[in-house]
Amino acid sequence: MNLKLVIDNTSNPGFAKNEEIKKLKTCRTHCFYFDGQSGKCGIFDEINLDDPKTVHRCQRFSDWREEDTEEVYELIEDGFSVEFEDEDFLFELSGDKYSHENSTYPLKPDFPSNREDSIWYISPDNSFACWVINKSKKRFVTVNSNKSVEIGWSKRIYNSPYPLHDHEASSSLKSRMAWYVDEQGWGQYVLLVNGEITMISEPRPQNWKNGL
Repeated sequence: MNLKLVIDNTSNPGFAKNEEIKKLKTCRTHCFYFDGQSGKCGIFDEINLDDPKTVHRCQRFSDWREEDTEEVYELIEDGFSVEFEDEDFLFELSGDKYSHENSTYPLKPDFPSNREDSIWYISPDNSFACWVINKSKKRFVTVNSNKSVEIGWSKRIYNSPYPLHDHEASSSLKSRMAWYVDEQGWGQYVLLVNGEITMISEPRPQNWKNGL
């Protein structure tokens, strides 16, 4: 009779850690926009394809379903927690053509939103502009500054039908930015490409509920 030594690798802490890493969604493993042939994102330039924080801002995974299109706040998974406050979420579009000389921003958008539910908003001082997509049916009180609004899961997420701070996007992206207000009234900046929300600034954690 021959005896075989069987080693249970699942009890090894290193093995468990590697398995946990494999389960994390990244642009390279799950993103709808990832191009396997070139090894690059098909939409954005110079992004970290293996950073989970990047993919959780993206709106299209390989397991994307049609009904997920507007669920821009519920894509973050249970147990995944990350601070987005000091992270940039805007990336330059691959092959984007933009003319500084012919730009009409902020008075008029340089690119159409390709959405019927959006309007072009210009800040009172004409310093910035963006599209506004409001899905909320709640009544908003008049707001004059970010000190008078209810803050959400980030200081850049708040209850307001229009933005109170500049998105600070690059020139080629300024006319693709939108202030998206969900059904509960929480607003944040998103990036529009061909009428679709392709990137959001700070996903709402599933365990977040009015700051609890």
